[in-house]
Amino acid sequence: MNEERGRKVRSDKKRTIAAPLEENIYELVAQISYICDRPLKDIGELLCREGIKSTKLIDTIKGKFRRDFFYEENRLYLGDLHRTPYKVKPGIQKRLYMKFYDFEHERFSQLSYALDGSVQAATALVLTTAMMRKDIMYPILARFIQRDLDPKRTDQLRYLCRFLDSQNPEEYITVPAIISYAIGQSLQNNQKIKRTLSGLFKI
Repeated sequence: MNEERGRKVRSDKKRTIAAPLEENIYELVAQISYICDRPLKDIGELLCREGIKSTKLIDTIKGKFRRDFFYEENRLYLGDLHRTPYKVKPGIQKRLYMKFYDFEHERFSQLSYALDGSVQAATALVLTTAMMRKDIMYPILARFIQRDLDPKRTDQLRYLCRFLDSQNPEEYITVPAIISYAIGQSLQNNQKIKRTLSGLFKI
């Protein structure tokens, strides 16, 4: 006897978003992918996932909201229907294919509703804004890189922090701050972040 069985739906199933990016933004994501030695989509997903949680980022794009946008439980950004629906700028674009969990996809859908645009355009806006703001991008990448450091390198960074603090008592130096500096140097010199950090350890 044959029984028809329904397919199980994975609770961790992800949904694809193809974010249309201007070529210069796409190339910057590719460069970060290179210096961090991680896949392109991983960097894009990280910056989108963490970027949409950033108050600084939402404050930057709130002027584009046509409809209200709820940020967490205690903050509401008011929309204005007189604003133009958000669309990606015309021109040569590349698409970055990323995957997000359903609850993450829903968050980008809520943002797209506030922008009166597509989910793809909303995701691209988050990624582009994060990439254009070093004060948003660097801390996100720094936390990501710090999690991947082995204990020896983490101890070396902490030692470097203490050394720099002793030389600059007016400024408190943190591990994320040093990694953020290393990210900037790596992008400038187009070299792997691990190599840049190794150079800092020699101070």
